[in-house]
Amino acid sequence: MLTNYEMPKRQGRPDKYATDEERQAAKREQDRLAAKRYRVRKNPLLAKGNISDASGSTVSSYNSAEITARLNAHAAKALRDMAEETKQYEHMVQGGFAASYWQNKTDKSGLGYDLYLSTAQFLDKLRRRMDTNFPVKESSILFSPHLFAPDLNPGHGLTKQNSYVSRGIVLDIEKSDMSPEDYLRSFPELEMVIYSSFSHTPEAPRYRICMPTTHYMPPYVNEAICHMIARKLSDRRHGIDSQTFDCASLFYLPSKTDHSFIEHHHEGRQPLNPFDWIEQCPLEVWQAIDAVEEIRQRPDYQPTSTHPASWRTWSNAGVRHRSVTGAPSFGSS
Repeated sequence: MLTNYEMPKRQGRPDKYATDEERQAAKREQDRLAAKRYRVRKNPLLAKGNISDASGSTVSSYNSAEITARLNAHAAKALRDMAEETKQYEHMVQGGFAASYWQNKTDKSGLGYDLYLSTAQFLDKLRRRMDTNFPVKESSILFSPHLFAPDLNPGHGLTKQNSYVSRGIVLDIEKSDMSPEDYLRSFPELEMVIYSSFSHTPEAPRYRICMPTTHYMPPYVNEAICHMIARKLSDRRHGIDSQTFDCASLFYLPSKTDHSFIEHHHEGRQPLNPFDWIEQCPLEVWQAIDAVEEIRQRPDYQPTSTHPASWRTWSNAGVRHRSVTGAPSFGSS
């Protein structure tokens, strides 16, 4: 039966914010804190707070040489820690790569990984892929020199927060006035594997430079070295895509095209030693990767391990996640 009686409205939860402006301000603050947490997680150097002296002097007025030396020393200690964890594996003392593999750029679980590839193994993998024709580059799979630990950010795979360790430097080159030969002349001491990108043509060169490294690296050290290489070529139109320095970036494996090529330059050259590079890392690079922003240096500062977990704990996870080559994962028998 219809009546004029109106049911009382149910009371909902009271609005937390009185106005839209307050709501938007709160959202901006949440975003700021999330970005800060990410920077700390990506680079444990941030965990110490803002570098300053006892008087509260800021980075801009503090001794930049001392700041740089401390950051370099911290990164060197991180490298030594990783080297100590892996020195028992004799086959890994030579230069090489790590590689994780992904079906596409939205893949969240990955196809597998190789915890270690000698340069010869890495080159063989690329050459076998170069024998395959693909109608479009998206038909090929992608790789990263970074490995990812799902436990760091549960429920996600290919994220910056999950990137744990890397080996090998990969540079994406396009719109450059430098040929592969120019890069070889610019870094005559470094071993390089160079292969063409899918859209490479003689008129519009596009290629990737892969440099084996002597040691495993924390992701932020890999990123710093990429910046250092680009800085050394700052007077040239080098064409290095700085967006791919990010540890979550992916690179397509090579495929056969009309102008495809792959080269290995190793005679008289050596794998890149991250220790040699990181001890020369300038403050500008640390600033570029947010290693200085919002850091407070205590008077009793001592570098500590940057590992979120021991290398052994992470490497043992490889038993559950086999290499796509079918080889036993690092740490398994």
